[in-house]
Amino acid sequence: MRPRDVPPLAVLFPTHTFDSSRNHGSGVSTEFVAIHSNVEVVRSSKVTKSDILVPSIKLILINLYNNAAQLAALSMTKFTKSQVPISGVGDIHVFVGNPDCQTFYTWVIDSLVELMHPGFGAPDPPLTSITTGQMGNLGEAITFLVGMTDRFSEEPFVYALGSAMTPFNPSALTGVDITIVYLDPNGIIANDRLFIQEIKTTSASSLDYSKALIGDYQKLLDTTIPTLSLMSRVSALKCKLKWEHRFTLDKLKRVEDLAQVTAAECTGVRLLPTLIHDRASNPVSALTHVMTEIQRQGWPAGCVEAWSISMSRLSESLVHMANRRRVIP
Repeated sequence: MRPRDVPPLAVLFPTHTFDSSRNHGSGVSTEFVAIHSNVEVVRSSKVTKSDILVPSIKLILINLYNNAAQLAALSMTKFTKSQVPISGVGDIHVFVGNPDCQTFYTWVIDSLVELMHPGFGAPDPPLTSITTGQMGNLGEAITFLVGMTDRFSEEPFVYALGSAMTPFNPSALTGVDITIVYLDPNGIIANDRLFIQEIKTTSASSLDYSKALIGDYQKLLDTTIPTLSLMSRVSALKCKLKWEHRFTLDKLKRVEDLAQVTAAECTGVRLLPTLIHDRASNPVSALTHVMTEIQRQGWPAGCVEAWSISMSRLSESLVHMANRRRVIP
């Protein structure tokens, strides 16, 4: 546990080293970066060595002991997250690049390119535009990277991915975009969760395409098309969990029990409608409408949580990403 007198500040890192031959006892112009548990970065300057050196060492030792994994994750974070509460519906989680979109973009493209086979290189000649399918694939891959870094990084969370696995392909796969399974490691079934994440990627300033998210979740409840129903999706999910993740039959039964016939009975399901959009667009109004309409489908109260992930000049940036370029336009 963190001692009571230690604030939630994780640690202070100097971005320049002290020079013992200079600035004796005076204000040091070295810049310090303070990483907080809410993934914010605060910078300060004009501090003295006595003000900062000993306290920072104390904080380093305490947090390396108590929060080593968290500290490592925060130091690698390329985005910040804020929450916008929507009365009567839920929260919108807003993700933006930190300290800027270029940093976020480089982190994403490096994460994708490092997994590509050398024989599957950048398009030649370079693409000047990309298909709607590839735009969606890249959006799903971006969403996965954000979720895996921000919230679902611990081992109990198990991912089932769709087109996020093929970000550089021109066509998209069918099915739920991202599914995440959480089975309580202590066997407390009431804590089991099934996260269903549908994603739309649009560069249009109107964000009208976000409305398609409403239909994505409505299809799960449509009994007239069984192959699109939640039961069908969970059946496919069970195959993946059994064949690829070696889930036991007992675990598969717990996953199956999370999907019920009516939306109201799906108390362990959490819906994550996600919008990838241009940084210049404000997503709050659009996602408030999406959340409200999804809630009206009969899902349990509090089960909808919207995500907004934005990038400057999104359309051009995704074309650059498809061309494996590390710098946004």
